[in-house]
Amino acid sequence: MPILIILLFYINDLVKLKRLHSQTEFVAQQTINMLQNITQKRENKEIKKKDLANIHALSWQTIYPGKTLFQKDSVYPAGHNSITSMYYVKGLSDGKASCCWRTWIELKTSPNDMSYTCVANNDTNSPINFQTNTDPSNIYPTLKINQGEVKIIVETLIQRNKTTTYKGISDKEAMGLRLANPVGVTTSKGWIHMFRSIIIFTPRPGLFSETAPS
Repeated sequence: MPILIILLFYINDLVKLKRLHSQTEFVAQQTINMLQNITQKRENKEIKKKDLANIHALSWQTIYPGKTLFQKDSVYPAGHNSITSMYYVKGLSDGKASCCWRTWIELKTSPNDMSYTCVANNDTNSPINFQTNTDPSNIYPTLKINQGEVKIIVETLIQRNKTTTYKGISDKEAMGLRLANPVGVTTSKGWIHMFRSIIIFTPRPGLFSETAPS
């Protein structure tokens, strides 16, 4: 019986892990769908920073329903929080490509309380490499882009820091697991990035430019 109970708990954890991976991939797909459509009835189709905040808040509702996405008393109620990143890549001649910018989006207490980082450098914790004038596969293995084309790479993940913000709660406890520990990348500041999903798409004309949304 003890062995059977352990097996049941472990199988239940595997189902939860698979569901979390599927959910973050769905978040990325929802993000892309909203990016492609949110401004289509506007005269100016350009995506703004405020659009990104609203899209983030809506797309993550499948994992963080209601207000569980937002901080309460400087802590996220779920014991973890959501991150959405985007990379703007343009196709060059000779089969090369360049990243122009990347953004890092995180919400605090509401969609109006947004942590928005826009830089032109590499994130060593991500499998996406911020590079210029390079083979597209050096940026991301599955990236294919022609001269003059634009691609947006959307990256979604769940993060937590058990040593500071969520002290005393293990990663598996925070994710509702009993035996299995979620696999992730631990950053130099002690944050663990889990359930990462990456999707590449071609944006509609006018949505983005070589200057990041502001």
